[in-house]
Amino acid sequence: KLYPNFSNDRIEAGIKVKVIAIGPGGEKRGLDERKWLIQEERVAAYTILYDGNIAMISINSDGKPMGIVVKDKNFYEAQKLVFDFTWSKL
Repeated sequence: KLYPNFSNDRIEAGIKVKVIAIGPGGEKRGLDERKWLIQEERVAAYTILYDGNIAMISINSDGKPMGIVVKDKNFYEAQKLVFDFTWSKL
């Protein structure tokens, strides 16, 4: 809701994404691949791996986003290994 043109801007910039979704929804928009871990339960938290960083965003009980960015190559590499392993098993 806070960035309604995120996907359009990402596509226009030519940024490809792979998404492992937890919960229903999440239609494909372009330059994206999507797999589901589970479809029955919705989780209002997101982890984004990009350019050696990890962004973690959650929606709190008031419906407001909160998040952190971890700028550490070792944390990034560890999380990327977990993501790639999980992606290969889905």
